[in-house]
Amino acid sequence: MSEPDGLTRETLRRMPKAELHTHLDGCLRPATLLELASDAGVALPAATPDAVADLMLVRHAQNLEEYLQRYVTTVAVLQSDAALRRVARELVDDAVADGIRYLEVRFCPALHQPGTTIDGALDAVLAGLRDGADHRIATGVIACGLRTLPPATSRAIAEAAIECAREGIEARPEIMIPLVGVAKELSLLREKVESTISLTKEAQGYEGDLDIPIGTMIEIPRAALTADEVAEHADFFSFGTNDLTQMTFGYSRDDVNGFLPDYLKQEILERDPFQSLDTGGVGQLVAMAVAKGRSVKGGGMKMGICGEHGGDPASIDFCFKTGLSYVSCSPFRVPVARLATAQAAAR
Repeated sequence: MSEPDGLTRETLRRMPKAELHTHLDGCLRPATLLELASDAGVALPAATPDAVADLMLVRHAQNLEEYLQRYVTTVAVLQSDAALRRVARELVDDAVADGIRYLEVRFCPALHQPGTTIDGALDAVLAGLRDGADHRIATGVIACGLRTLPPATSRAIAEAAIECAREGIEARPEIMIPLVGVAKELSLLREKVESTISLTKEAQGYEGDLDIPIGTMIEIPRAALTADEVAEHADFFSFGTNDLTQMTFGYSRDDVNGFLPDYLKQEILERDPFQSLDTGGVGQLVAMAVAKGRSVKGGGMKMGICGEHGGDPASIDFCFKTGLSYVSCSPFRVPVARLATAQAAAR
């Protein structure tokens, strides 16, 4: 593809940009990964920076499982405060070199145990980002929780949010409850979450405001069909379009590759519905849920999608027209998603 007059890769690199979806454990320099692996005694299947870089390229991943396997390696070497701080600082340096002026860094503090604590991991990453304060860049941290971990872990993250508030750090946590199919489920779970937040504030002796929106991921068709009822108990919606596609079609992502190539070859399907959103079916559920949810909570209710569709230009265009607030996708799809979002807004 030819480049427009005056627009080169170097020009794009130097342009001021915001990076809103950066995973800390997906941004290690190859040389740093080698050094940290040696220090931690973690064996790597490569011995040079070039070989490590090639190994970590996501284009070699054939599916989501293979893609996520790359994070197993990086998380294994980030089991100390010193390693987390170093990688955070290097990330700032690299972002500035790419013209980034605002950087949001995501990571899950709980994954760095037992090497450190949740508080220790947060402090280390924040310190690493502050180490880059000599650069003209603003940074933020999104601390992610895991729904498979016990409530005590989520409570610890809430405690860390209180600590951030006490230190004057602007923390904006959100709690998203997945796999809701009936409004009563969300109602009961919201009560438990609100009770946990209240008890945590009391135990911490914290009397300030702790604004933690509680929302849900719409990934079950019934939740989309009854989104007006679900919205009564949700501050925001995030559409989990991977699972919503799976449940709408009745296809399992575990075995879909056994027949999907034939479906595409025989033109039963125009495209892979797990790569590009099925706007005629799944998309209609999304549009219906957006309309129903906002009929209850108003047009400002935050809604977006989370899944591989968030990196597909055609899907992003549909999301923009449907009125979604944001798209979220795997890190390797972010550059395409950013460009497609800008194009949709400019049309």
